[in-house]
Amino acid sequence: RRVKHDKEHTMTTVAPDAISAHLDTDHIPWAVWDDGVEAKVLRISRDTGTWVIINRFAPGKRIPTHHHDGSVHAYTLKGRWHYLEYDFVASPGSFVFEQAGSTHTLEAMPDSEEPVEVFFVIEGGLILYDDEGNYFGYTDAQMALDMYYGALDAAGIARPAGIIE
Repeated sequence: RRVKHDKEHTMTTVAPDAISAHLDTDHIPWAVWDDGVEAKVLRISRDTGTWVIINRFAPGKRIPTHHHDGSVHAYTLKGRWHYLEYDFVASPGSFVFEQAGSTHTLEAMPDSEEPVEVFFVIEGGLILYDDEGNYFGYTDAQMALDMYYGALDAAGIARPAGIIE
């Protein structure tokens, strides 16, 4: 339903049957995914393959080279990081867009004074490669949720009730 605001602008109202959701990320626990890598899974969509997470990386942590089969939106909350293949350094407030088909290696800056925290919206999955360029894994929305729950379970941390699906 559209509501006329004035001659030049219109304001859209939300349909009564639309669903919105709120999640207090302070109540979502960090799960250890790997040495120097933690995650909070905020939302997954099995319909679209989109997953929304916050990752925390220890200074100097390098993530395996990976190829995205969908696009990625990344917003830096804390710390500094970069891709070995590019010449920018992301810092708090930086927004990075990665086109589908991009391949890169994320590294938290070794001289960062605090862990790096990045909010990611990931469409599709990641194909992971080892240091020699050989395939060694794939991660998508469902696998990320399974990894998250598995890490929480292993640490004896209760699964949060608020993850948006």
